[in-house]
Amino acid sequence: MRRSLIIVKKELVETLRDRATVSSYLFVGAFLMLFNSTTFKGVINVEAFTVYLAPVVGVAVGFNLANRFVREKGEGVLETLLCSPLTLTELWLGKVVGLLIPSYIASLISVMVIGIARGLTLDAPLLIYITLVTPAFIASVIGLLGCLYWILGMREVRILNYVVFFTLSAVMFIVLRFVNAMSVSIELGYLVITATSLAMLSLATCLMRYISKERLIKP
Repeated sequence: MRRSLIIVKKELVETLRDRATVSSYLFVGAFLMLFNSTTFKGVINVEAFTVYLAPVVGVAVGFNLANRFVREKGEGVLETLLCSPLTLTELWLGKVVGLLIPSYIASLISVMVIGIARGLTLDAPLLIYITLVTPAFIASVIGLLGCLYWILGMREVRILNYVVFFTLSAVMFIVLRFVNAMSVSIELGYLVITATSLAMLSLATCLMRYISKERLIKP
């Protein structure tokens, strides 16, 4: 665990220096400005909107930052880290937590801005959802992406990035335009996102069992 914390610290320091962090937070700012523009000033179900907004914003930022898995693999940094006493699981866990923190902060900022602007009251279920389920969902996405980035070749990674990008864009559009109109059950949103988090974490854990240091550093 202590060695994983070293990786967490490394990721946080690099995040502060990474231009991807700036672009990610600019994206969040642009999105919130879009939300508060005249197009979206109608009456909405703020709580239902927040259920979907919080994880989507966090995942969007996490997806942008998770490309560090690919960059380190291409630049040979991963090989250097694998030569240390770190196990693959410790390295993966440290990177996931290190990338989760700035992603979750962006998610919290979006919730705070929408809450203040729309007068959202955080009841107990919503508070638990934001503090527990949302970071778990973001971490599961980052963790699964990290595993796939390690396993796949560069061509497959590019295809995966396109798929994730267009999926996020589609989800963002649906959240903005249709969540209120569809009268989506808030409880259903809790259930779906929680179940999806558990499924992705389980898949990432299974993938980690089949990844070896030899496979990652092979020419």
